[in-house]
This record gives sequence, C-alpha cells and structure tokens, in this order.
Amino acid sequence: MLRRVAALRRPAAFLALALAVVLVANPAYLSFWHTSYSHHVEEVPDSEIPEEADVLAYEDLSPDAQHAVRKSVEGDGSHVVYREGNVPGEFFYSDHASLGRGIYFVEYRGGYYELNTMAGGGFAFYYWFYEALLAGFGLAVGVVGYRTSNGDESPLLALGLTALGVALLLTSPLTRFPAGEGVWTTAVVVAFGVGALAALWPRVRPMSTADR
Repeated sequence: MLRRVAALRRPAAFLALALAVVLVANPAYLSFWHTSYSHHVEEVPDSEIPEEADVLAYEDLSPDAQHAVRKSVEGDGSHVVYREGNVPGEFFYSDHASLGRGIYFVEYRGGYYELNTMAGGGFAFYYWFYEALLAGFGLAVGVVGYRTSNGDESPLLALGLTALGVALLLTSPLTRFPAGEGVWTTAVVVAFGVGALAALWPRVRPMSTADR
C-alpha cells in the first residue's frame, strides 16, 4: 500500500502544480463573469399584450434564445448568461428597457410570456473577492504540490486538493454555474480555508506540539 502511494508522488505533484497555475491565473479567464445578461419572464394573458407588440414564436427563435426562454419559464422565472458569446442576438440588453428593446412577448407551449432582458454588473469588489480566494486556493495547491514533489507531503493530499480545484472549475462561470452561483461562491470560500490549512499545517503542527 505504501509503495502504491509513493508511486503517486510525481504525477500527484505534477497535477497539483499544473492546476495551481490555472487557478492563480483565474482573473484572466473569468473576467466575463463581471457582466451578466439577465432574462426575466412572467406569464400574461393575451389580452394584456399591447397591440403594437410583435409576439415572438418560440419555434422561430435562435437556439440561444430558446434556451434562455425555456430556462426562465421552467426555472424560477429568470435565467442569467455570463458570456457575451452566449447572448441571443435577437434580444437587446441594457439598463433601460422599452418595447422591442428589452421588453418582448413570447408564445411558448400555448402560453404567452412577457420577457424582460437587461445587462448589468455588480460591485467589482464582489468579483475580485472570489477571484482572489480562488487564486489563494491555487497558491495553496501549488505549495502542497511542491512539498509533494520533494517527498515532504502525502500524494493523497495533493490529489484531494487537485480534485477539489477541478470541481470548482467545472461548476464555475465557465460552465454557467450548473450548481448555482451561491453554491459556487460558498465552495470557493470553503476551498480557500481548506487549502490554507493544508498549506500552513506543517508550521502550525510544531507550534501546537510545543504548547503541549
């Protein structure tokens, strides 16, 4: 068993160090997260649709537009897109809406829905905070990977942190938050704490032993 674990030292260290670089560099590829494109729908009777409004048939929409409408209707009434390349071309996004430019009416599965689209971003500090935590976790993974390469750390710890880092990337804005934005941001905070503990534990352990 010990030989098998020892054999993992080099690949575990390599994977941890490679992932560390990716995580530390996250602000370079997560910058699109700072601007969100929101879709909000509300079912309305056809009698409330303005006469001057053009009712859009769901079947005539582009695949991206259909995805936004379907996710909004089947979800909690809203859907957010974070990458401009995923934004439906037939919709208009800004902080001001008017009929045909941010306000639309869509026929979907026999019902009529008012669709409101808008673009905006939160406080920059909010995004920087989580990107900094993710980068900090990446540094911790790198420290553990380096110690693993020197034989000073168990490869299992490096592999565990690597798996956690990959999970964060797979549930990040890169994949449109499949588990939800709130779940991801909470996971980033937890991962940062776990990573910091793993990186600092060799220094904390002697101090706790000396106190005894």
